[in-house]
Amino acid sequence: MCRRLAAVVLSGMVLSVACLGSDPPAPTTQPASAPAKGPVKLFDAVRVHLAAREVLLDAEVVSESAELEFLLCQSGTKDYESILATPAKPSHVHAALLLLGLTPGRPARWIEIEDEDPRFVSPRGPELQITFRWTGADGKTRTADASDWLALTGRGKGAMPKKWIFIGSAVLPDNHYLADAEGEIISVANFASAVIDVPFESSDKNAILTFSAKAGAVPPRGTKVEVVLHPLDGAEKSPYARALLEIDRFGRLRIDNQPIEPADLIAWAQKFIGKHARGQVILRADARALVFDVAQAESELRLGGVRDFDLQRLEPVGQVLPRTPRQATACLDDWARRFANPKDYLHEPGAQSEDVLRQIEFQIRELDARKSLWEEYAQHLQAQLKAYRATTQPAGAKGKEP
Repeated sequence: MCRRLAAVVLSGMVLSVACLGSDPPAPTTQPASAPAKGPVKLFDAVRVHLAAREVLLDAEVVSESAELEFLLCQSGTKDYESILATPAKPSHVHAALLLLGLTPGRPARWIEIEDEDPRFVSPRGPELQITFRWTGADGKTRTADASDWLALTGRGKGAMPKKWIFIGSAVLPDNHYLADAEGEIISVANFASAVIDVPFESSDKNAILTFSAKAGAVPPRGTKVEVVLHPLDGAEKSPYARALLEIDRFGRLRIDNQPIEPADLIAWAQKFIGKHARGQVILRADARALVFDVAQAESELRLGGVRDFDLQRLEPVGQVLPRTPRQATACLDDWARRFANPKDYLHEPGAQSEDVLRQIEFQIRELDARKSLWEEYAQHLQAQLKAYRATTQPAGAKGKEP
């Protein structure tokens, strides 16, 4: 069983997709100038038609009358509050949309404004048209716009969605795709964790759900349906987009899972904002990352034109190791008490101490590698300084600054 991450790359944009059930399919090689004329299978139940700019999903009707939170979910997850279910993973749908050149937008959110009440901001990003194709009882092919299968419940406020927003779910710190946990693909109730959402405010509270399945419009349960996702013109250059910049404990940077040097951030930001004028960068820093590294990354991005940031600090992982002899003595005394009374603890202290020892060994290896780097750096710098002084200082001025 595959537990690795499959990377889907398009024009420098990368999505890390957790492959939890099976190996990813072998890539289909097509010349850049000659895309396949028909749909190409990307994952189980997911096909991409590059020439037609469409993503095609295999689905099945699972409800004809329910009040809805979703239009489409992964089979076996939210079937009871969705019209359609598909075997496809949400992360696979996200990856397919990336292959059409789209960049995820921003989910619905509440923003704080000084001296004012919080304000709701609707989902924004690449716009999609969603249509359904299926075979009727008479054997004829039928088509419908997604909104044709929806009805207003009469509670709350709402409008029929004529377009949909690719918001893209979040990639978690452990590199898993958030929507895969709950199977949320197309939402009608502003779920920030879904892949696609409606372009306006729509409640996810059970007492005031906005939409239900439209009686008489939805075919019988079990009907096989092809869901067609088609980006509207200009979706690839939507002003609203979202990128993830990660900073690890050593100040190393990755944007959408691709390494980048601090010196290249300004150029990257200029390109990003040049394409997505109101793009947002999520700046996610390890708990042990230096404040300097975070501030420098934000400063470089601002110089490149980024104005919208979501700053996130990860929670510390593992035990904080002692930094002084006194702290080490106190920790050892604590371990001695644990070993003397193991029955007083819910977790076996021997196993806990082994975890700490593994953490110490890992950090020693990291420090050894860092020490080797610094030593080599110092040697090269000393050699360059010596050569510089030899060519710039007059005789008899040894050791003085030029």
